[in-house]
Amino acid sequence: MAATTGTSSSSPPPLPLHGGLLLLLPLLAITSASSSAPLPLLALLSLKSSLHDPSGALRPWTYASAASAGATRSLAPPWCAWPGVSCDQATGDIAGLDLSRRNLSGTFSATAARLLAPTLTSLNLSGNAFAGEFPAAAVFQLRRLESLDVSHNFFNGTFPDGVAALGGALAVLDAYSNCFVGPLPRGLGKLRRLQLLNLGGSFFNGSVPAEIGQLRSLRFLNLAGNALTRRLPSELGALASLEQLEIGYNAYDGGVPVELGNLTRLQYLDIAVANLSGPLPPELGELAQLEKLFLFKNRLAGAIPPRWSRLRALQALDLSDNLLAGAIPSGLGDLANLTMLNLMSNFLSGTIPAAIGALPSLEVLQLWNNSLTGRLPESLGASGRLVRVDVSTNSLSGPIPPRMCTGNRLARLILFDNRFDSAIPASLATCSSLWRVRLESNRLSGEIPVGFGAIRNLTYLDLSSNSLTGGIPSDLVASPSLEYMNISGNPVGGALPNVSWQAPNLQVFAASKCALGGEVPAFGAAGCSNLYRLELAGNDLTGAIPSDISTCKRLVSLRLQHNQLTGEIPAELAALPSITEIDLSWNELTGVVPPGFTNCTTLETFDVSFNHLVTAGSPSSAASPGAGTVTSARRTAAMWISAVVVAFAGMAVLAVTARWLQWREDGTGAPGGCSAGGARARPNVVVGPWRMTAFQRLDFTADDVARCVEGSDGIIGAGSSGTVYRAKMPNGEYGEGSNIVDWVRRKVAGAGFARDVMDAAVWAADQQQTGGEAAARDEMALALRVALLCTSRCPQERPPMRDVVSMLQEAKRGRKLLPKKQQAQPTKIN
Repeated sequence: MAATTGTSSSSPPPLPLHGGLLLLLPLLAITSASSSAPLPLLALLSLKSSLHDPSGALRPWTYASAASAGATRSLAPPWCAWPGVSCDQATGDIAGLDLSRRNLSGTFSATAARLLAPTLTSLNLSGNAFAGEFPAAAVFQLRRLESLDVSHNFFNGTFPDGVAALGGALAVLDAYSNCFVGPLPRGLGKLRRLQLLNLGGSFFNGSVPAEIGQLRSLRFLNLAGNALTRRLPSELGALASLEQLEIGYNAYDGGVPVELGNLTRLQYLDIAVANLSGPLPPELGELAQLEKLFLFKNRLAGAIPPRWSRLRALQALDLSDNLLAGAIPSGLGDLANLTMLNLMSNFLSGTIPAAIGALPSLEVLQLWNNSLTGRLPESLGASGRLVRVDVSTNSLSGPIPPRMCTGNRLARLILFDNRFDSAIPASLATCSSLWRVRLESNRLSGEIPVGFGAIRNLTYLDLSSNSLTGGIPSDLVASPSLEYMNISGNPVGGALPNVSWQAPNLQVFAASKCALGGEVPAFGAAGCSNLYRLELAGNDLTGAIPSDISTCKRLVSLRLQHNQLTGEIPAELAALPSITEIDLSWNELTGVVPPGFTNCTTLETFDVSFNHLVTAGSPSSAASPGAGTVTSARRTAAMWISAVVVAFAGMAVLAVTARWLQWREDGTGAPGGCSAGGARARPNVVVGPWRMTAFQRLDFTADDVARCVEGSDGIIGAGSSGTVYRAKMPNGEYGEGSNIVDWVRRKVAGAGFARDVMDAAVWAADQQQTGGEAAARDEMALALRVALLCTSRCPQERPPMRDVVSMLQEAKRGRKLLPKKQQAQPTKIN
């Protein structure tokens, strides 16, 4: 067919052999200078045929391009110029393939691997879309490989054990960020020339194999972000050449191996978020070359070893979120290279060593949520390197060091919930680098320094709950960059500056309980353009609410209660497109409530009580504000009486129904009780045709709830939506003044928290399972820890949503170990 297709009747058809010879001529020209046949060309074309290339990255890999280049009689084989291909300059053999970040998928051709095996030393498939089983049959044929990089793909299943076949030359094995499951591959200890091993970011489980300790040439080891368990092997201390060790974000048992103190070349150690317990090994103080040490978010306890003051090369130390106690060793002040010191969320006590304030390279100091006392070091910040300071939620006192912003690099100053006294240093108001300042809940006095409003980077300023006086500086309320300003709870005094609403980016203005007087300034045509929360409650403001408040188009919350405001409620308030909360109670307002509020669909809270308002259309509306007050009071009383009547009627029906059901069940009318201790008279009484669904473990039942709402003794309030009762349940679990979050947090801090918090039946059933099914218990525990992070008291401690998704993905990893018939394929998040 090939001999006759496409030929004219005037010429004889060419023989099939002639066509084949014509095709082979370019190839013969290409390979005539080489003793080998064009096997490299065939290998590359075979590899291309096994790959899916939607972006056309391998489009130049064709016979035609090879033939075209061969016609030019180039000294190098034509495929050496193809994208991703590198050749040995001396022999022209294919030595490396770099196909990274080309959106490739498919598989690696076994035929191509066989043809490339004699010469290929480097293979990089990273940053693509390869999925499914790792192509071990092909890759493990490449016995001369020195570097293998398959990171940032979607390979799943177990990593084959045959990796030992590459032990002859392999120096780099990088499989980071895939979806591998099962144990770490066997035979790793035979890769004696290996210098870099990166198996992090997958779902490997089981233990870290002791044979890794045989890799005496290893300089980089990363097993972080898997599901590894059990104790870390002491053999890790035999990795004499190791410079970087990242094995955190797992769930080990036990503590930090003391043998790690033998890794004298180690520069980087990260075992964070790894469930480690026990003390900090003093032996780590012998790591003279260590620069970064991260052990945060574990269960490490005890004191910080004084021997760690020998870590003279240390630049970053993070021991946060542990159970460490005792004092901060003064020897840490000898670490002249230290740039970051994070010890927050522990149980540290005592004072901050003065030598820490004199550290010449210190940029970040975070000690919040401890029990530290005394003063901040006087010299803190004098080096001119300080960028971030957070010592909030301690019991620190004394003045704020005046030289903290030497060098104008300080961006975050977080000192809230302490006992700092004296005045705010004037030097802070000229610190041009400041971005976020939180000094609330201290004992600061004096005036607010002039100058904060001129700081171009300052977006957040909270000075609330102190004893500041002297009025509000005009420059502060006209700041071009400020977005959040809170000075509530200070006896500031004075009046609101006339330029109070001129800050173009201001979103929150809070100045409640500040002893402010005078009138609320007009908002102006361009004022409050971004303001969404305005709080001026508990002051002595007079005059009318400015009608041009209608320019505050983004206003969501307006709180002006407990002032002496007069005049009428501006009708413009009802027209604000986003308003949800208005509180004008306890003022001297008169007139009627604007009818526009009837059609205000966004409004959720509207309180104008305790004013002198009258009902629209009332005959006395134009005569006497007092009469309006009486009318309003009568209407309010009528509403409460109606609500109470409805509530008592509902209780009576409930009580009668409960008694009847009790009599129906066992023929007795003995009433159940809700005693002071919460004891139940009879535990198995059905009280009604309804069911209570608890979303956490409870030690009381629906029966207990019903008994405690039978009478009227427990009523503490009533409204249009129902009645509020106070009831004490039997065997209360959370403790005095606690809620479920605090209760769970205390349980987590102790041993065996899962058994105390989780459902006992689920826990016991799961304890009897093995293998993948037992992972449900660990998943529950991890998810609980994530929930506690998301409900931290301090908003700053709550993780961003991206981190929450990553942590929940970790919580699901145990489920990925179940048989494929029982669950879906693992999902990877980029």
